[in-house]
Amino acid sequence: LNASPGDHNVVLFFEMFEFSEETGGATSDVTGRIGSRVQMRVTGDYVERLAVQPFVVPQVRIGSDVPYELTISNTGNLDQRLSAAVVLFDRNRVEIARDEPMLATMVFADTDKKLEGVVSGGRPLLGRHVMQAEVYVVDEDGEIIPTTDPVVEMRDAWLVPVWAVVAALTLFASLIAWVLWSWRTKRKGTGSRGAGLADGRAGPQGEG
Repeated sequence: LNASPGDHNVVLFFEMFEFSEETGGATSDVTGRIGSRVQMRVTGDYVERLAVQPFVVPQVRIGSDVPYELTISNTGNLDQRLSAAVVLFDRNRVEIARDEPMLATMVFADTDKKLEGVVSGGRPLLGRHVMQAEVYVVDEDGEIIPTTDPVVEMRDAWLVPVWAVVAALTLFASLIAWVLWSWRTKRKGTGSRGAGLADGRAGPQGEG
């Protein structure tokens, strides 16, 4: 077996056959099938390498709920049991909210794990915030292994509360209405002055 170093998984299927008594050939009926996964570790150079790419967060978001998409890539040759969290911070790095889309889940060597979810701020938020994806190597009980460093990716997200959008639209509509009113008033005044000047010129010519 010329297997490369690292973890390998083999699935074995055990089948039960019931041979027909009426036939003398090799025909049979399958009456049961059980699958079993066997994990093997081939000695050699072990590589533990994790990455979070891509990590997609909207740059501008109306409201306090921020959706995200991320892919955890295990590009090493060892299976890793991982937990992941996505945390929303304000500009002072104070945690506002978090979502934990994966807890103590095995990610096999040379495979990807795609996750998505929403981090809810819970209150109106305004300005620049930071979304941070954190991936930890954990044991079977979900406890973080302290000898391993987490994988961290950060993205900026500008949050605008709904009330600010409504206020901006109201102000914009009021400005447009004022401009139209001013233009119509000015046009009406110009038309009245023009008519008065025309009447003034016509009066003396009619008497002559």
